[in-house]
Amino acid sequence: MGIDDSSLLKLQQVDLEIDQLNIDFENLELRTKVKKLSEDILSYEQDLKTKEDSLEKSSRESKKVEDELDLISEKLDKEEGKLYSGIITNPKELGGIEEEVKSLNKKKDKYETELLEKMEEIDILKSDINLVKANLDNDRNNLQDSQKKLEAEEETLNNKINKKEEEKEECLDKIDGETLTLYQRLREENGGLAVVRIIDSVCQGCHVELPASEIESMKSGDEVSRCPNCRRILIH
Repeated sequence: MGIDDSSLLKLQQVDLEIDQLNIDFENLELRTKVKKLSEDILSYEQDLKTKEDSLEKSSRESKKVEDELDLISEKLDKEEGKLYSGIITNPKELGGIEEEVKSLNKKKDKYETELLEKMEEIDILKSDINLVKANLDNDRNNLQDSQKKLEAEEETLNNKINKKEEEKEECLDKIDGETLTLYQRLREENGGLAVVRIIDSVCQGCHVELPASEIESMKSGDEVSRCPNCRRILIH
C-alpha cells in the first residue's frame, strides 16, 4: 500500500476522539442546568413584576377605601354629636339624624370589611413577593456558581480538543492530499469512521468477510485498499 498505515489509523483515532470531545462539550450537564436556571430566573422575574404591580394596585385601592372610611367616620362623629348633644329637640329632626347615623354606620361597616379584605390581600401579596424574591436570589446565586463551573469544564474540554488538533496536524503532514480527500469524504459518508482494520478476513467496518484472493490483491497493490462492500479504507 502506498500510504502510511500507522499515520492514517492514528488520524482516524484522533478524529474520533475529537468528535467525542465535541459531543461531550455540547452535552455538558451543567449547560442544561444553566439553561434551566436562566429560564426559571426569567419566570420568577416576570412573576415578581406581576405581583409587585398587583401590590401597587391593591395599595392604591386600600388607600382609597381608607380615605372614604375616614370621611364617613368624620361625618358619623359629627352626626352623633348632634344626636346626643341635647341641643336638637325636634323629634322629626332627631329622627332624620338617627336615620343618617344608621346609614353612615352601615357604610362604615361596609368600608371596614372592604379595608380588611384589602389588607389581607396586601399581606398575601407581600408574602408571595418575599418568597419569589428568595427563590430569585437563590437561583441567581446558583446560576453564577454553575456558570463558573461550566466555564471551567468548557476550558478543560477545549484544552483537550486543542491538544488533539495538534496531534491531528502531525498526522496530516504524513498523508498525501489525495488520500486525505478520500478520507474526509468517507468520514462524511460513514458517520466519521473512514478507516478500519481487516481482521481474520473480516472488514471491521461492515463486518463482511472478504475473499482471500481479494485481500492478497490489495496487499500487493499500490492503491489505497478499500472494502468492496462499505468502501471504507482497509488497514491490514
